[in-house]
Amino acid sequence: MKRGFRHIITLMTALLAIVFCVLFITGHLRDTARIQDLLADLQDSGTRTALLQSDLAERDEQIETLRSELSSVQSRFQQIMTEKEADDRTIRTQQTSLDEKKQQVTALSGEKEEQERQLSALSAEVNEKDRDLLQLRTMLDEKNTELDNLKLDNQTKSNQIADLNARLNLLTAELSDSESDRAETASSDMEIPRSDSSAPLPPDTAALEEEIDSLSVQLSEKEVSITALNKALQDRDAQISVLQAELSEKNSQLEEITNSHADVSARLQSLTAESLDRDKQIEDLQRDLSKKETQIQLHADALAEKEQAIGQLKQQISNLTEEHSKTLLDNQALEASRADAESQLESLKKLFIETLSSSNPGMLANQTDTSPIRVIQRFRITEKENPNVHKSPAFGSRVIGHAKASMEYTVLDISSNGWYMIQLDNGRTGWVHPAVGSLTDIQFSFN
Repeated sequence: MKRGFRHIITLMTALLAIVFCVLFITGHLRDTARIQDLLADLQDSGTRTALLQSDLAERDEQIETLRSELSSVQSRFQQIMTEKEADDRTIRTQQTSLDEKKQQVTALSGEKEEQERQLSALSAEVNEKDRDLLQLRTMLDEKNTELDNLKLDNQTKSNQIADLNARLNLLTAELSDSESDRAETASSDMEIPRSDSSAPLPPDTAALEEEIDSLSVQLSEKEVSITALNKALQDRDAQISVLQAELSEKNSQLEEITNSHADVSARLQSLTAESLDRDKQIEDLQRDLSKKETQIQLHADALAEKEQAIGQLKQQISNLTEEHSKTLLDNQALEASRADAESQLESLKKLFIETLSSSNPGMLANQTDTSPIRVIQRFRITEKENPNVHKSPAFGSRVIGHAKASMEYTVLDISSNGWYMIQLDNGRTGWVHPAVGSLTDIQFSFN
């Protein structure tokens, strides 16, 4: 009976072992299928992540290319704007110079017109001086002729006076002779008594007295004539003096007019030369003005071309900016996709680790370089303390050492209650509670 009971117990134990094995195998198969699904999802996520990273790298290269092109276009735009400003300054400078040249031309034209008016006035003055000079020369010739006539008349009068003086001397001599004859006659008469005072004189004596009276009358007339001639001669001398004074004055006026005419001629020549110089300056300024206008037109054309180029560059900048904005939006979308993929990947990693740890305890500790899947985890200790390392994953187990604060350790295994197995610097392995640090990295290596 005991043997039968023991046999029953043995059978029940075997049956329970079989049931447990079946259950274990069934659970293991389920976990294996789940792990395979997780690995497939993980590989898909890794592939998607790689594709996203590649696409993101291409987008980054496109962004860098667009930024480089945008920088080049902006640099070209800045250069063109600088050239445009320089051209604007050059045009303003040339326009100012052109205005100054126009003002100079206007001023020179005004000076030329003023000089032409002065030249016309001087020409009229010269013509008037020439007429005055001609009149003075005519008057001088008339005065010289009149003076010569007066001199000739004076010479004639002088000759007449000389003749009259000679005749007067003759008459005076004759009168003296007559007086002497008369005295002789009177003395002879005194010797002869008069019988009658009214007695007639001898004929010779009467004739002689008549002749004496006639000569006296002639002498008186001659003296009157001489006095008149002397007075006329004095008048002529006074006229000659006046004419000589007038002639001297006319000569002075003639000399002044001649000097003035020479000065006016010199001024006329100077003004003519200055007018020619002004004409030459005006021609040079007009040529320079024409060149400046041509240069301004060329600068204006170049400015128009640069403004057109600026418009094109602005359009390119607008297009590049729009494309850059689109690329940034795409990049943001890719970043979001990558962040989602990385989050999903992290979730899958954790799920894989949890599943792998729960289904295959000690798998992380038993990994080799030839394992089909190698999981590498890093655990970082906090900076505050050096936590205890236990022999087993429980607080009641023996402490075999201490982990260093702020130190990272490779996770060798994960217990079912979540403790991490690490290896100390002395080579010993032990368990630490997850609250003393944090996982910093999980990496998978698929062989």
